[in-house]
Amino acid sequence: MRRANPLVRAAVALAGLVLAACGRRDAGGDWTIRVDTVHAGAERAARTTASLRTNGKEGPDGEAPTHDVVLSLDCFGDNATVAIMTDQALRQGRTDVRVSLDSAPPRRIKGFAGTTSTGGKVLLTIAQDSLLAWVSGHRHATMRYADGAGSYKTTAEFPVGGVERHRTEFLAACGKRGESP
Repeated sequence: MRRANPLVRAAVALAGLVLAACGRRDAGGDWTIRVDTVHAGAERAARTTASLRTNGKEGPDGEAPTHDVVLSLDCFGDNATVAIMTDQALRQGRTDVRVSLDSAPPRRIKGFAGTTSTGGKVLLTIAQDSLLAWVSGHRHATMRYADGAGSYKTTAEFPVGGVERHRTEFLAACGKRGESP
């Protein structure tokens, strides 16, 4: 039996690893879901928290997006939020976010921008289930927003494919956010 050239074997192995890595990403989509049990409050009762996140890039309007940004749906305590989390400090105040999915015309969502201990956050006033239903079946979201003073104008780009694979599990975990396990 003739043995394959070591270079050919290495190339085939590398191609297999690349295909396997791509397959895992396609199977999970662009989102990461996390469900945890945390102890909080004076009585240290256990509570369920959940997050569903996709990582993107942002930058000033008209420039290529280069800064990391996260579109995050979070459930903790009595709160269920949809937020854009950025490394950029944002002035506090109301803002409108224009959201386009794939190549569709933008839709306006009201929000509130502010600075956090780690950067900035824009809280969107859209229900989580509404956002999840809206982005299902789409691959890409473009979000344009400004800080509360309207001075920091940003365009953020997010991959949103595969959200339908996590929607039911995430919303079920969010429904349990105030319950003890």
